[in-house]
Amino acid sequence: LDDIAGSGLVAVVVSTIGIVIFGEIVPQAICSRHGLAVGANTIFLTKFFMMMTFPASYPVSKLLDCVLGQEIGTVYNREKLLEMLRVTDPYNDLVKEELNIIQGALELRTKTVEDVMTPLRDCFMITAEAVLDFNTMSEIMESGYTRIPVFEGDRSNIVDLLFVKDLAFVDPDDCTPLKTITRFYNHPLHFVFNDTKLDAMLEEFKKVMWLA
Repeated sequence: LDDIAGSGLVAVVVSTIGIVIFGEIVPQAICSRHGLAVGANTIFLTKFFMMMTFPASYPVSKLLDCVLGQEIGTVYNREKLLEMLRVTDPYNDLVKEELNIIQGALELRTKTVEDVMTPLRDCFMITAEAVLDFNTMSEIMESGYTRIPVFEGDRSNIVDLLFVKDLAFVDPDDCTPLKTITRFYNHPLHFVFNDTKLDAMLEEFKKVMWLA
C-alpha cells in the first residue's frame, strides 16, 4: 500500500479508513439488526478461528481473568427493565395489554395495596338493611361485580361480603332480607394494611382460593 500510495502517511490514512469502515462500521451495522442470523450462519467459521487461536487466546484469557476477575455480563435491575420497556414501546410488537402485564409483574415488589386499590367512595356497596327485592337485585346485577361489600351504618363499617352467586336461588318476589343470605353463607372478611406490598398480597390470594 505504501508503494501504491507513494507516501507512508497516505497509506496509514487509507488503511485506517478501510479498517474502520470494513472492520467496524459495516459489521456492526449488519450484526446489530441481524446478529442472530449472522452468528448462526458463521458458527463453523467462528469455531475454526477459536481452535486456531486457542493456544494463544486461552492462556491470555486466564491471565486476564486473574488480573481483572471474571467477566460480568449485562445485568438489568427492575428499574432498567421497566425503562427499557417504555423506551422500546413504539418499536416492539407487544400489545398494550401484554406490556401492562409485564410492567405490573415487575412492579409487584415495589407497589403497595394503596397504589392499586379502589377508593371506598367509588366502591359499589350495599347496606346490611337492604331487602333483596327486584330493584335491589337489578342494581346488583347491573353493577357487574361478583363480590359486594356489605356495610352497616357508615360505609367504612364493612360487616359482610356478598357473593353474587349466593343469589342464584333467591326469588325477588320473596323480598328476602340481605342479612339472611350473608348470615347463612358467612363469608369471612379479609382486611389488609394499606402499605402491604402487592407480592405479599398475591401470596395471600394463592392461600385463600375464593379470593383469587
